[in-house]
Amino acid sequence: MRRLLPWLPLLLIVATVATVVLMHPRSAPPAPAAVAVRARAAVEPAPRPHTGPPARPAPLARTTVAPLPDIAAEAEAVGEPAAPVLPDPADPFSEAQLVAMAETSPTADGRWTRTRVVRTSMRWPLVRIEERLTGDRRGARVLDRVEMVADHLLVRISREQRADALATLVAPLGGSVRRLLPASRLALIAFDGNDLDAMPRLRAALATIGLEAEPDFIVHGAGLPSTLPATDAGPRADIPAVGGFDPSDPDFPRQWALANRGQTGGTPGADIDATKAWASGAGDRTLLVALLDGGVDPDHGDLIANLARNPGESGLAADGSDRATNGLDDDGNGLVDDVVGWDFANDDARPDDDEGHGTHVAGIIGATGGNGLGVIGVCPEVGLLPLKVLDQRGAGTTSDAIAALDYAIARGARVCTAAWGGAGCSQLLAGAILRAGETGILVIAAAGNAAVDNDLADDSAAFYPASHALDNVISVAASDHRDRLAAFTNTGLRSVHLAAPGVAILSTARGGGTAVLSGTSMAAAHVAGACALIAALEPALAGAQIRARVLGFLDHRPELTGRVASGGRLNVNHALRQLAPASVAALPPRRPAAP
Repeated sequence: MRRLLPWLPLLLIVATVATVVLMHPRSAPPAPAAVAVRARAAVEPAPRPHTGPPARPAPLARTTVAPLPDIAAEAEAVGEPAAPVLPDPADPFSEAQLVAMAETSPTADGRWTRTRVVRTSMRWPLVRIEERLTGDRRGARVLDRVEMVADHLLVRISREQRADALATLVAPLGGSVRRLLPASRLALIAFDGNDLDAMPRLRAALATIGLEAEPDFIVHGAGLPSTLPATDAGPRADIPAVGGFDPSDPDFPRQWALANRGQTGGTPGADIDATKAWASGAGDRTLLVALLDGGVDPDHGDLIANLARNPGESGLAADGSDRATNGLDDDGNGLVDDVVGWDFANDDARPDDDEGHGTHVAGIIGATGGNGLGVIGVCPEVGLLPLKVLDQRGAGTTSDAIAALDYAIARGARVCTAAWGGAGCSQLLAGAILRAGETGILVIAAAGNAAVDNDLADDSAAFYPASHALDNVISVAASDHRDRLAAFTNTGLRSVHLAAPGVAILSTARGGGTAVLSGTSMAAAHVAGACALIAALEPALAGAQIRARVLGFLDHRPELTGRVASGGRLNVNHALRQLAPASVAALPPRRPAAP
């Protein structure tokens, strides 16, 4: 005992430390990080295995009485590069039923590939997923992922191609004609999607008989849920009427992107200067903006006045029937009763929104102004043309997008939105965009929400259609209310042209009222509204001239230099009046050969 006395203080310290450790055990180690995927479209809920027709999702939250929200916390979380809150890159089809899978052995650098076919609740349920990975099987990291319909290919055909003749041509190769899209000169050639080798085999066989084929890629909407709730009328900010146009809409003070006075904790002036632009006018309802999206709520009080109607399917027919509901193709375009657009995702005449993304985008572009309701759009008087290409989960295909673009061309749209995208580089979609450009249509595309540099990505990891280097495309990154780039936004000195507000954006919600969303979808919608307003107020301008205005007259911000081609953020008033100094010229786009 006497020998232990000198060590007694040390023994007491050790015993105390051990007691503390036992009373406060170390927390469990964090779960492994989610597999990182380059060029994901957006956060999308993972589809469940198909069990029948999907139930109509509940509407986004309606507005409730609440004080003016402070979005400083939201902007800090989403827009601060030091602590980014990035979209969940998890596989959107991870819960789908696995049908087939094959993996390759790792190469010398540790990279390998995996191909899966899963059964989903999409219109074409079999989806093929091709991934490049690195690392061992347990801790593999996905380098890129491309999704496509698993059991058909898109084939370019002549406008006069007959289905029976085409069927005879492809049958010996193992294919069959699933569908013809004559207006887009496309055919869907079906095959056995359960066979992982069938797609490359058929594609090669079609090439030997002179038929160009490519996968029907899957795309996703580029909007993200926000951490902020929807809100209703609160105290109005001191934003005066401009040019006789009074933005009396009760939620206008919350729309920091249109007029930022610091009311949300942001930087005054970090906005697109919409109120000054409205001094020249509110727009023109005869000017069409084609919304290639998830549909629009046709009963929303802030949108209904601006929904464009098809004159060829409106009014009374010669027999006295109502053209809108007589079940006839009155205008001869191959679609029956397409009064307010078309649902290409479900092939019917009701492009209703059953997910929420499309209605939100529509409100940013063209919510009716001065009606005492909700919010106001960048172009408060405009013709909104809903062309639904995204389903109830916010997913769609390039074949539907191509068909919708050709419909927009036929209807005479001036602006098309592409607030969606994916990793598949479709030359057939690029060709449709080129056709739209030949008629003067601008395509406004979301740059993507994966926080990657689109310039550095190859064809299997970039974000399309924003990454198509075409001279009628404007690719848009997202900024916040302090003029900082959102942490989730894709960028690119060559492939992304400018930034626009895309963090905590209040707009119209499916089912009525308003909701707050973030994403490059919201940023693209602001640019689409600006292009529509300029086109409406200066109808003699060609699409190329409007694009040059938008990219040449904007607000330059140091953080955007080297991150987007123009080095600036959208300013619709400067673009309209050509007030700002010319921007740093973007690199000239390269035009791929039209398919």
